[in-house]
Parts: sequence; structure tokens; C-alpha cells
Amino acid sequence: MTHLDYLCSMETVQDILEAVTAPQLSAMALCWQGLTQAEIAELLGISHQAVKFRLDRAREQITRTVPEAAIILENRMKRKKGEQE
Repeated sequence: MTHLDYLCSMETVQDILEAVTAPQLSAMALCWQGLTQAEIAELLGISHQAVKFRLDRAREQITRTVPEAAIILENRMKRKKGEQE
């Protein structure tokens, strides 16, 4: 089973959803839709630093709870940084 197969399984998705808080999940969903951290902050009515904190904590919690997701999250973040530069 590849990492993607594992991540896509319903059990893994459930594990990920249970690993993060609702505010973290909101920030993650907006980030994955392509919004910048500044745009997310404005939309949610919070500071840019709060968005960064939520995304960092969510990534840490998911990595700790679902270690197989760490590779995919790391690759995703590298792509996002490349797109923003």
C-alpha cells in the first residue's frame, strides 16, 4: 500500500479529522483551497500569526497521530512554498 492509498482510506481520514481542532481544520481547508495565510487570516478574522500557529499545530498533531501522513504533508508544504515564491 502506498502512502497515498493509506492517507485516502476512510479510517485514516477519520484519524486526521480527530487529530485536529475545528479552528485548525478550518485553516487547513482554506490553505488547501489555495488561499494564502494572509487571506485566511482576513477571512477568519484572526492574525496572520494565529493562522500560522493553527497550521503548524495541525501539521504536528497529524504527524504524531498519523505518521504516514508526514511525507504527504511535507511534500504539500514544499509545493505551496514554491508556488508562493
